[in-house]
Amino acid sequence: MASKNFLPDHYLHALGLVTATWAIFETSVDFIVLITFKMFERHPDHKEMPRTSMWRKIGYLNDISGLPQFASWRNAIERVATSAESLRQERHDAAHGAIEERVDDHTMQVFRVLHEKTDQRIKQSKVTADSLIGLAERIMGEGSSAADLARELFDAAKKAGGGALNHAD
Repeated sequence: MASKNFLPDHYLHALGLVTATWAIFETSVDFIVLITFKMFERHPDHKEMPRTSMWRKIGYLNDISGLPQFASWRNAIERVATSAESLRQERHDAAHGAIEERVDDHTMQVFRVLHEKTDQRIKQSKVTADSLIGLAERIMGEGSSAADLARELFDAAKKAGGGALNHAD
């Protein structure tokens, strides 16, 4: 794919790496939410399982981490929630920012419109291929930890007789 008139290939590859690693990370978060919601006593403030918004999933994880049935996993759940919160915005800026200006072959000026309760504002930032690769590496590391937690929770739910989850080995 020749991208001379649009974006350099190395920038597009790095952006693709961020997108792919985020998909893995978010899927692990989804499994954690599903397992904890279906298999264990629910948090009284969450009548429905958070499905789409990462912000809601983070809130759910923060809320359940203090429940007694999750005492063994409290630190791991809090780590997933904290890492999701810190990586979410940076990834969102990179993946959903509109390219305003190609500063050079390595740096893009991007912007997003942030919708706040009573107003909107523009957020600008500079993004490089190297910063995207670094972000993807951090996402992959946290995704691996989240996947380990999801597997551990799934195994515990199975041992507890978790028939509410359908799983094909």
